[in-house]
Formats: sequence, structure tokens, C-alpha cells
Amino acid sequence: MTPAEDVEIIEAILEAVRPLVERIAVLEAQIVTLQTRALKDGGIWRVGVRYEPADVVTAKGSAWVCIKAHEAVDPFAHGSWRLLLKGSKP
Repeated sequence: MTPAEDVEIIEAILEAVRPLVERIAVLEAQIVTLQTRALKDGGIWRVGVRYEPADVVTAKGSAWVCIKAHEAVDPFAHGSWRLLLKGSKP
């Protein structure tokens, strides 16, 4: 085999694995995101508090998880919360 043929083979291999390397990079980034999304205790919902995704608060006898970063002004407005556990309103 000539050096030129070696280079062709190496380039073909690199071209074949490039999509796999790119996909691995995407998956690694997703793993980091998932690892940082553990639920966090946000206590009782309060006006003026900055909530981040995965913050869990209690309000109206239920547990809610934040799905969009926001500063709390109006309880559960703007689609920033998802009901996590329904309780009974005291």
C-alpha cells in the first residue's frame, strides 16, 4: 500500500466516524443537563422569589414543580408550573 492509499483510507474512516463523534457530543451534553435537573426543595411558594426549573414548592395543599425560570408574581400564571402531587386544600 502506498502512503497516498493510507491517507485515503484514514480520511474515509474519519468521514465515517464523524457523525458518531458529533452524536456522542450531543448525548454527553444531554447527560450533563439531566444530571443537573434533580428536583430541588423550594419550600413554600412566595411572591418575589426567583424559581428555576426543577424547583419544587408547596402551595394550596399541593406540590408543584417549576418548568420555566421566572420570578414569582402571580401564583401559577404563565405556564411556569406543573402539578407534581395533588393534595387537599386546607
